[in-house]
Amino acid sequence: MSLPDAYSRLKAFRDNFPDKSNFGVSSDYVHEYHDIVTMIQKVTGLDLQQYMIPDEAVSARVTSANMMSGKKTYSSETYCKKEFFKMKVDGLLNRFELLLNQPEPEEKKHQIGFKTE
Repeated sequence: MSLPDAYSRLKAFRDNFPDKSNFGVSSDYVHEYHDIVTMIQKVTGLDLQQYMIPDEAVSARVTSANMMSGKKTYSSETYCKKEFFKMKVDGLLNRFELLLNQPEPEEKKHQIGFKTE
């Protein structure tokens, strides 16, 4: 996998992210996002842990509550808050774009001719 491939996958994920759920982002999307982050880490060698969704940010939602007993029932599916998730994805996308737009260091540019001191 190359840097442009990793960027394309992240961009496609962000552009096609289902934004209509009232319950947040399904853990399925969190897992897919983590796969992308891991792939980008392998390609770039960067530590991108700060862009991962922490386990404590993914939880079941309350599906019903009994006001008399205080008993709540929860969904079997887990979710992450949509705003938090989008913040992490957008942060990684911005970081990636900065990485792609960095100028190449002088010593890595192709040299033609002789180098003088």
